[in-house]
Amino acid sequence: ASCKMGKAGKAKASTSQPQEARKPAEDDDDAILSAAIAENRVFKEKAASEAAASAAAASAITAALDKLPVFAIADAGRPLQYTVGRRKLAVFYADVAAAKAQQKATERQVPGCDLIAIGLGGAYRLSYDGKAAIVPGVAELRAAGAPEGAQPMGQDLPLFACTKLGRYVDGGLVMPLFMSHADCAAAVEAAANADAPESDGPAQISALSLQSVVDQLGDPSSPAFSFVAPSSSVEHNERYVGKGVYMRRVEPEPEPEDVPPPLAAE
Repeated sequence: ASCKMGKAGKAKASTSQPQEARKPAEDDDDAILSAAIAENRVFKEKAASEAAASAAAASAITAALDKLPVFAIADAGRPLQYTVGRRKLAVFYADVAAAKAQQKATERQVPGCDLIAIGLGGAYRLSYDGKAAIVPGVAELRAAGAPEGAQPMGQDLPLFACTKLGRYVDGGLVMPLFMSHADCAAAVEAAANADAPESDGPAQISALSLQSVVDQLGDPSSPAFSFVAPSSSVEHNERYVGKGVYMRRVEPEPEPEDVPPPLAAE
């Protein structure tokens, strides 16, 4: 009887052994799966957090640049599109005189068209997405080092700064950035006259591309910027009535000079 029990016991042991051997492996698989799920959850949360931070940074950059106005020709409040190369784009002018010249040329094709002013941040976002072009002023291109006769279409928008105009605010350096070279030069001259006894040499005006400014706005280690709108743009907007992006002209203005040739509206 004992021999039979032994055989039965051995048979029982032989059938249960694989089950006991598989249990740790199954536990390991469950642990690996749980770890993978947890890691994936952490990855998704991190990605969502980074996306939210990136969106917030982009929104802050857009808001900062929106302090500078650019101008487009519009019909019924919507920017017209022009053929630029092989693409149809909205075109935003940094120089209000160039925008007025383009509007005058476009009126022959689109009677009643007018100017709208939007912030540079919105225009930059559209240009970044390939939906618009930002056109610098001719005088600004030359001041930034472009050769005589260079066409502004397709060129980087320059902004101008001078270290002598920087000021410390709440312990941090704030550097004014001008869209108009003439306005920057006037500010530098005024500062030099005010600080004449402490002057340590002529002030140098530097040109920065819009893209480099955007990159610095996203870099916490870079100095803060304060944006100065062109005096001509400010004066133009003050002569318009209405609020928001659409503004109506209330009196005729003199013929602009030193502007690029007009584009053909689509």
